Amino acid sequence: AICCTVSYLLISNLERDVGEENYESIAATGLARAQELTLRRIEGLEMTATIMAFAYPNVDDWPMVALNGYSEVAQRVADLSGARAMGLMPFVKPEQVTEFEEHALEIFYNNTFRNYPNGTGEGAFGFGIWKRSKNSPYPDKKMHDTTGETPFPSKYQILAPILEHNWQKSPALMFNIHSEIFRATGLDSTLDCIYNAVEEGVQESPDCAAVSDWMELVPFPGEPAGQIYLPIFPANDPTTVVGTVG
Repeated sequence: AICCTVSYLLISNLERDVGEENYESIAATGLARAQELTLRRIEGLEMTATIMAFAYPNVDDWPMVALNGYSEVAQRVADLSGARAMGLMPFVKPEQVTEFEEHALEIFYNNTFRNYPNGTGEGAFGFGIWKRSKNSPYPDKKMHDTTGETPFPSKYQILAPILEHNWQKSPALMFNIHSEIFRATGLDSTLDCIYNAVEEGVQESPDCAAVSDWMELVPFPGEPAGQIYLPIFPANDPTTVVGTVG
């Protein structure tokens, strides 16, 4: 009986040790894979942000920007980096909303280089920057968003509408990502990082990427996702943030 008990304890301990080693090995492999995928996506975003920074190198160019071929370029980058969605979100001040919406309308409907479907950027309220709200009187729960005000605490009264997307038919176009807390938290973290670096006297664009909380992307409802935000700095002013890609 003693031999059996000792044998059982030895085998039990061995099985536990093997199980722990296997678990640690699998966990380490999974973590390394996750880090690899995240770095690939950041590299893809860096490529896209660099293209926009040199296509529109002056602060005054923003937010009235539009890169012909953005969807095609972003889709190639998304394929290489393993991302599903890759949007361009210029930062729009409340006093710029009217001009920006006129600019977006021109892009979506009067640009011969593009092929946006009818209804792009629209909701039941009409055309413009929008947010989702349970208080919306419209069946699609969209509301025109022009003030940059949020129902949650934020130091930044800005709008960050999705102006370009790798999927040209994306229903997310003109959606203000700063209107929802699980998106805005990552964006505010990016802005905090940038402004802190500028106050410290940085001369080059600071590394200030951030990741959102878990959420669902507008084009893929019901699917959990996270979003990486990488700031855009125009080439001629590398410490002034003008938008983000993500």
